[in-house]
Amino acid sequence: MVTSEELQDDEEYQDIVEDITEECNKFGEVEGVRIPRPVARKQKKGWAPETMSAVEADQNRRMDEANGVGRVYVMFTSVDAAKKAMEALGGRQFGGRTILVASVSEDEFVGEKPPPLPALPAPPVDDSAAPPPASAPAPAAPKPTFVPQPPPPKPKNLDEEADDLLNDILG
Repeated sequence: MVTSEELQDDEEYQDIVEDITEECNKFGEVEGVRIPRPVARKQKKGWAPETMSAVEADQNRRMDEANGVGRVYVMFTSVDAAKKAMEALGGRQFGGRTILVASVSEDEFVGEKPPPLPALPAPPVDDSAAPPPASAPAPAAPKPTFVPQPPPPKPKNLDEEADDLLNDILG
């Protein structure tokens, strides 16, 4: 649904999460949205443009693919809402790409619990209103703010990874 280039910039990433959350809320309450981010790319200093070897590019692509980069996971509070969203969004276009939908287990979504949604702005306070009676229930706690996911960590042994890739290519 999204490209790794779109997910590298924190502001663009946040905009995408907000757009998807807003659109999916039309079908029911969204519990969380997870968009895996790409592997951090090396940036060289100086005037020379960065050149990445084919092995490095392939390694980054494989790591991104394994981490689910390009996919968007949305968790709804109900199965009915998820079904409505899947029917409505499947086949639509987003950024020039066709959306493919599938249901996945909660474990695949994130493991334990999805990241929280962005906090909504607080409504204006009306000072003229009388305080609630003592028997009134306490207001619900505000939802936590959204914290962008950091990119996945770099592999520990690039030489070993490169050797594995070379062995795969050579058969």
